[in-house]
Amino acid sequence: MKRKKTADKHYFARICRTLGRFSMCAGAILALGMIILGILRATQPAINTQLSESYRAINNSSVDSLPSVTNNHASGFNLGAAMLAIAVSAGIILFFAQALKSYNSSIRKAIAKVAELAHLPIFIVELALTLIFWVITILFMFQDLPVFSLYIFITFIINELLFIFAWLSYGRPVYTL
Repeated sequence: MKRKKTADKHYFARICRTLGRFSMCAGAILALGMIILGILRATQPAINTQLSESYRAINNSSVDSLPSVTNNHASGFNLGAAMLAIAVSAGIILFFAQALKSYNSSIRKAIAKVAELAHLPIFIVELALTLIFWVITILFMFQDLPVFSLYIFITFIINELLFIFAWLSYGRPVYTL
């Protein structure tokens, strides 16, 4: 009995692209979260300077002369910025919840639409979107947590390599849907 030849399914390339898309999606979520935190930080009054002055006073004084701590942070709360952050966060959560229902096909269609609008190959758009999302995340993360930005940079490199390995495993085609 003769067996039919099965076509090569490119399993390694498919796994790499799916993991790359998942990582790119995680980078997009992190980038948007960092942007929201940056907006909130920019709209808040300078609470950090008040706290650092209190810490200096505590470190440079005896127990008897310590200042009393009062809660005056309520006056620095910016309701508009908080509502904006909540609205944007809810929108992001709803968008990604809908996208995760049919994760792979949704992300593929979104990338294909961006590629069509930009008149670029899908491979280039995947690499460019990955670059944009992870660089935004790295830049915002570097301001507050420089050690963790190193891990984010390593994740960015792995994400780019996943797309490159997939492209090479497919035989360097021009992706189409």
